Amino acid sequence: MAALSWYDQSHRVSRPVATTRSSPVFAIAIAVFAFVAFLLLSSSVSAAITGCCKPNAGTGSCFTGEGSFPDQLSFNEACAQLPGTMVPSVTTCAGIPDCTIGCCCATANVPNSAQINDDEEQLKMTRNSCVAKSTPSATYNFRSLDKPTCVEVCGGTPPIGPGTTHTVRGSTYNLTDAKPISGVNVFIPVPDGYISAMTDAYGLFTLRDVPQINTRVFAIHPQCRPGQSPAVLVDKDVSGVRIDLNCQLQGCAHAKPTLSKPKAVRATDKVAFTITFNDACQDFIHFVPQRCDAQFRNCMPLPPQVSKEITDDGLAPETTYCYNVKAYFTDGTTTESGAAGTGAGNCVTTGSRGCMSLSEDAPVSWCGTVQGTPPAPSSQAVLSCDENNILKTVQSCTGKECAYIGPDRTPTCVDAADCEQCNGIYGFFARLGLTIKVGGLSKRCGTETPACYLESTRQASSSSSKPLLIDAYTSCSQVASCEGYGKRESCEANACGAADGSPTACEWKTISEELGKGVCMKRGEPACKLCATALGYCDAQACARISSDCYFDGAANGLADPLGCIPKSEMACRYYDTKDDCVGAGSNAVFDITYAGDKRTGRTNARTTASGDRFGIGACTWVDARSQCVKNADMRFSTPQSEDDCIENNIFQGQQSCVRDSTPPTTIIYLRTPAVYSRPEVRIIPVGVSDDKTPVDRIRTYVCFKNATNDCYPTETLASVSLPSEGSYELRYYSMDESMNIELVKSKEIMIKDYHQAALDRVHIEENRD
Repeated sequence: MAALSWYDQSHRVSRPVATTRSSPVFAIAIAVFAFVAFLLLSSSVSAAITGCCKPNAGTGSCFTGEGSFPDQLSFNEACAQLPGTMVPSVTTCAGIPDCTIGCCCATANVPNSAQINDDEEQLKMTRNSCVAKSTPSATYNFRSLDKPTCVEVCGGTPPIGPGTTHTVRGSTYNLTDAKPISGVNVFIPVPDGYISAMTDAYGLFTLRDVPQINTRVFAIHPQCRPGQSPAVLVDKDVSGVRIDLNCQLQGCAHAKPTLSKPKAVRATDKVAFTITFNDACQDFIHFVPQRCDAQFRNCMPLPPQVSKEITDDGLAPETTYCYNVKAYFTDGTTTESGAAGTGAGNCVTTGSRGCMSLSEDAPVSWCGTVQGTPPAPSSQAVLSCDENNILKTVQSCTGKECAYIGPDRTPTCVDAADCEQCNGIYGFFARLGLTIKVGGLSKRCGTETPACYLESTRQASSSSSKPLLIDAYTSCSQVASCEGYGKRESCEANACGAADGSPTACEWKTISEELGKGVCMKRGEPACKLCATALGYCDAQACARISSDCYFDGAANGLADPLGCIPKSEMACRYYDTKDDCVGAGSNAVFDITYAGDKRTGRTNARTTASGDRFGIGACTWVDARSQCVKNADMRFSTPQSEDDCIENNIFQGQQSCVRDSTPPTTIIYLRTPAVYSRPEVRIIPVGVSDDKTPVDRIRTYVCFKNATNDCYPTETLASVSLPSEGSYELRYYSMDESMNIELVKSKEIMIKDYHQAALDRVHIEENRD
């Protein structure tokens, strides 16, 4: 292939470019970027090198951090000196050849160390990690870094002294076609920065003024995977260093991912699809699937992944979702599947809530109710769920009733029965087994009337204050869900096959034992809101009996009305009526945020103290002056008294979702590998955000660039932030949703190169006050 250039032709050279020395921060960062990228290419590299050796490689094959001995060592072929450390950090001891690790030059302050004997200038200790390779009596000899006799003990290479510099020459080649590459950034980390050069038109480089050091030479190019040389001992001028880079073919076009049609996963809230993709350029990093609405808007990124089998969960019922997939490459570019024409091919509509939450023992079909088109009334039917979680009518029972027949409880349409007739005169004789007319035939109540179920009821007695227990038949046509059962026996037996028809689909909660009052609810779904229906009224005691996951809101708390018995899933700080419910025995929630006036100025945004509220929301604050519980997650107006976040944002009224939202958004920033960017590219770094309640277009992401001399807190967006000058930075960022929930400050390492391209250094937007 033709030689590759570094970004543009203005940086091609026909001779080795003069080397430069830069700051230590820049040096360490660029070495780390290149080294990490190289490790990603090798399947044999350990996840984190606390100490490592090349197997059977002999003296000088082991490395660790400067001045420390690792508690654990790994063995792999990619073991190398850590960028920025002095070497030899660890050398194999010639005197103990069977022990791979050997003797070490280190400071006296090492982990698990014994005392140093100043007379012998020697520290001896036994390491358990060596026993497997040698005998239990194997010892290690340590010397301080300032003691040259370390060499005598270890038999390794003497520590390299300061004051002498050398020249390192070499070349870079493309692995795909063995041709030289121009415009490669080649560099060596040194204690006070780094030394770098660009390769010429023949792929050659010269690094000058390199101090005596044992190191590797690193190389990066925007169209190649990062690379590095084998270890190089610079104790004299060095030549012949070769670095092979894995580069895409010149003119190689990145392929677009395509999707199979998304399909529902039966009886779950999940959707699955498969990506078809050809990594022709050999520089693919990962996919980022996006979940969008039916118009391919409000797209929320899913976690990055390399797998082509994608599963998305937590989906709402009867909702259309469309999917787009972006492919990210090492040169910072992306391709995406797009809307696939009309978009129908990449979209799926989820099924009904019931079908998406079928219990494990649910039958294939069951009795249920279907809504007729007005003015036609609703009717019973035999129902089932298909493989896409769509509710289907297997058999319509219009004019009849659906009942379970036989020992297998097969749902069947049967003639409607007047179940009240089975109770006899005054409704007191249900146990007599009376016979009634059903469809022109005589049927014995109970055994021959499957559409009628028997349960005990309590009625007030005129002669006694105690209620009477009376058995009575009731029609299953009155039971559309678990809530339709009025008594424990019929509820727990699911006599009419409510919900999904499972015998265990319903559970009973007693509210009043004396009156036989309670609520029947679908198992696992507390029917808090049925509290008032069961008794004709509801209070805190009755609400609590339904479930410990129900809370009775009896005070308005500044809202229009109290909400009564609320499920935990809908709870908010604002609904707590008492200080004990709001913060418990603990204190108000505290977030690590500082202000100057009304502007956030610093810290981590972390929640340092969680409120001890009843349901563990953790973000609640009790305001004594108003006797109210509020959420003040942004810590604004924390003195003299807190204000509710939704009131601050002027979206309180009519926005229950704001009141109930206490979860911060999640932000993902996608940096290429290595994370080296030109100044103009900063504005277009891809950012993905998601939130459980706030739409993506209402979430704000803030950033800043921290370096060794300038600490910062994110206050600007990528579109408006001042562009950093050339150097190594920590990109700090977080997002905030419209309910004022603020994400923890995150960070990524990034390097900025100034290629003297035109760029807007800063964008300032002022409000139009005309």
